[in-house]
Amino acid sequence: MNNPNRHWPSLAIAAALCAGAAMFVCGCDNSSNAPVVAAPPPPPPPPPAAPKVTPIADLMAQLNIDPRVSLPEDKAPETDADRKAVLVFFDTFARGNSQALKSMLPLADQPQLTALVNSGAWKTTTSGITKIAIQTGLTTGDLKCALAVIEVGKGAETSYQPQLWYYTSEGENDTIEAAPTPPGIMDRLTGDWIVTWHKILDEEKALALKPDESVQIEQKNLDNSNASDPQTASTGGGGGGGGGAPSTPGGLRPGGGSPVSPGGPPPPGNK
Repeated sequence: MNNPNRHWPSLAIAAALCAGAAMFVCGCDNSSNAPVVAAPPPPPPPPPAAPKVTPIADLMAQLNIDPRVSLPEDKAPETDADRKAVLVFFDTFARGNSQALKSMLPLADQPQLTALVNSGAWKTTTSGITKIAIQTGLTTGDLKCALAVIEVGKGAETSYQPQLWYYTSEGENDTIEAAPTPPGIMDRLTGDWIVTWHKILDEEKALALKPDESVQIEQKNLDNSNASDPQTASTGGGGGGGGGAPSTPGGLRPGGGSPVSPGGPPPPGNK
């Protein structure tokens, strides 16, 4: 007689194998259908650090700049080379060092400084300087410039002389050149003084280039006895030619002031 339980172990093993195969297949299917998550991109590199500049106070100590020279941090150039050039230049005014100043001026401006020294005006004016307040910036053409208000005298006798300069910093070859100074500029500066200065210069130049108004004077014949003579009547009473010629454009005298021209450096004490 056959025992029905004798095949049980075989069936159990077969069932276990089928179950293992099913699990393997399901495992393969699940892995192939699972979404692939991309790794996040690496963070962008940090921006390059701004070049460090030496504080104005430290530079003044290193260069032995006269304490009457004042250049605030928020008005100072962005490089040490430019900061040194500006500080050293205006230190020559505070100390009345004409030889050091002369080496920084263009050749065309040096004779004017020599004339100031020889006349005694340089020593008289620089000896009365009590403060030189400086601010720097750029023109629309990216020229580096420094605007200084030189304070001369004390109390009721104090005067303020503004001067604008264009400079280049090349180590031992630093050069600086005076910008034109419109008349009455100190009373006309508002907001950003460097921007306003150049705006006033543009207005002055435009006004200087504007031709004078041409005025036509009506001609009248006052000689009644010759009124019947067409030629005499047309010439305004015999003798001369036609009406007055239009006036020619005047010189560069904007606002009745002195010509606007980029000459040499104005005297520190010149209003």
